[in-house]
Parts: sequence; C-alpha cells; structure tokens
Amino acid sequence: MRARTLGAAMLCAALVGCAGPVDDGGKGDGTAATKYTKVTLASVNNMMHLADFVAVQKGFFTKHGLDVRLDVLSSGSALNKALQSGNAEFTGTGSTSIPLARNGGIDAQLVAPAMNDATTVRYAGPLGIIGRKDRGVRPNDPSSLVGKKIAALSGSTNEEYLKRYLEKHDIALDDVSIVPLTTEDHPVSLKQGDVDAVSSWEPYVSQEISELGNNAAVVSRGDPLIGYFLGVGALRDTIGKRGDVMAKFAAGMAETMHWMRQHPEEAAAQAVNFINGLKLADAKAAMPHLKFDPRITKCTVKAFDEVSAEYLRAGQIEKKVPGEDMVDTSFMEKVEKENPEWFADLPPLPETCRD
Repeated sequence: MRARTLGAAMLCAALVGCAGPVDDGGKGDGTAATKYTKVTLASVNNMMHLADFVAVQKGFFTKHGLDVRLDVLSSGSALNKALQSGNAEFTGTGSTSIPLARNGGIDAQLVAPAMNDATTVRYAGPLGIIGRKDRGVRPNDPSSLVGKKIAALSGSTNEEYLKRYLEKHDIALDDVSIVPLTTEDHPVSLKQGDVDAVSSWEPYVSQEISELGNNAAVVSRGDPLIGYFLGVGALRDTIGKRGDVMAKFAAGMAETMHWMRQHPEEAAAQAVNFINGLKLADAKAAMPHLKFDPRITKCTVKAFDEVSAEYLRAGQIEKKVPGEDMVDTSFMEKVEKENPEWFADLPPLPETCRD
C-alpha cells in the first residue's frame, strides 16, 4: 500500500476550534493563526503504527502545526531504505530497526514513541505465532512446530520473534521450514493451507485467529522475548536541523496516544482506512495487545540496548549501538513537562524495569 494525502484543511474539520492556516511565525500552537508545515511521514501497514493513522485522521498533527502526508509501506526495512534514499525525511522507526539501520550507515534516532510500554524491557504484545490444528500444530506447544512450514517476513521483527521463540525452546532452525512471506499475506496463506503456521504482528494475528476459528492454534502470543518499541524518528542530522518539526511530532503523538487510550474502539476504526482488507472486528480485537505510552524511560533505553546486543551476538550487526544513542528523550520530556494531563492516566514507572 502506498501513500495517501490528507491536507490540513481537511483534517481541521475533525478538530473543534481548528481554523485555516494563517502565518503565525511557525508557532504551531493549534490556534486560528497556525501555519502548517508540510512533511511526509513514512509508516507501515500494521497496527503498531496506529498512532500515525489516528494523528493524521483525527487532526492531532494538524493541531500542532503539521500537514502530514503518510507514505504507508510494508516493513521496517522498507522504512530504513526510504530514509537512506532520501524519499522520507521522517519515518516510523524503533528498537528492532535502528540497530540494523546504524549497521548500514543510517544514523537514525527515535524521538516520539507510537507503540511502547514504558514499564518493561521486553514488550512484544503485538507479536504472535498462530498455526492450524489440522496440521498438527497445538496451542502453547512449541514442539508441535517441528517439521512445519512457518511463514515470516524476511528480516522483520516477526521473523526475529519466531527465531527467539524456537531458540528458547531448543528447537533448531533446521527443524522447521521458514517461508518468506509479506505479513499482510499471512492470513490468507494460513487459511488456504499454503503454510502450517505463521509468525505475525497485529492486526494480522487477530485476523488469523478469527478466520481459522476453532482450527486456530495459538502457539505464542506476546511472549516477552524481545523489546519491541516503535515511534517517529529521523536522521540525527535532521533532528538537529529541524527540531521545531520534531517538537511538533512529539506533541502530536503524545496527545494522540492520550486520546487513543480514552477511545480505543474509535482508534481501532482508523486502522481500517489504512490497512487493506482489515475488518473492524479484527482491529478491535488487536487493541488489548497494544500499548500506547509516549514516555521514553530507562526501560525503553534498556530495550534498545538489549536488542542491539542480541543482534551483535547473532551476527546481524558488526558493532553494538548503546541504547541511549538510539533515542532522543529531550522532545518528549519537554512535552510531558508542559502537558502533564496527557500523561496522567499512565501507570507509574517502576524502580526496576520488568522483563
């Protein structure tokens, strides 16, 4: 799926008190005198990037002075390529993509989380392994995957989740057959029996369970195998030069996620407009498995650090990147200080991060 453009004037119709664009010197404060900055944000067609969709459709980016055009791609690796080529100045990025980007010479950082559990190091809520019972795959039974064909998107977080699950249960990669397949094709391939199981992310995990019905075997869902955190980021040089835009992204995401936590079903409905073939029931079913916390905490930083260390151990990168070098906390810290009401409903931060 490619980009769709929603202009500032259109989005203002969804936002009470938002007027047309008039030059205010670029304050971007959501008043009638706001001048909109036009930007493109590359995102992905899954529900981990739901906050991007909601921020555009419900006008939160517009409120903070951004006219955002979404370019919806299929994977984190596609986002890294868009950033490297210059096709996207701002992208979705996260704990599993930045270490790989850095390894390829792309100096990216995360600024504004879009999916995050700030209380834990290993949040993997949207990830899952679903199989067909009629192919011998059994719920919560890793051994039943041996000898099976399992679909996963090559080089993706859902493939990494599968590999870590197998390793945890002492199953060699040679004991299964991993079939490279784009994640949006997982549900139909599983339903048709082209594969025995899939390792997916939301909303496709919920869709697979729904479509298989009683034949669905939930082998794993949200096991704390990897710290999976996503959000808006850019090249370090861009962050330095366009701090005003990054500040608007941070404010827009924080207010968006506050609204999403209060209106989960309405938020889920926005995904249907961006993910081809998604049913509203499946989007709603995915919501309990997603966390929308904009805080970048020591737990978040530690998650980035652990993913980088694991990638180094596995030979996927040549040099470990420190967690604190992959995030810029300054923008969201300022947003939280100036708008505490957007954070008041979030759980308190633990003294020790949960695994």
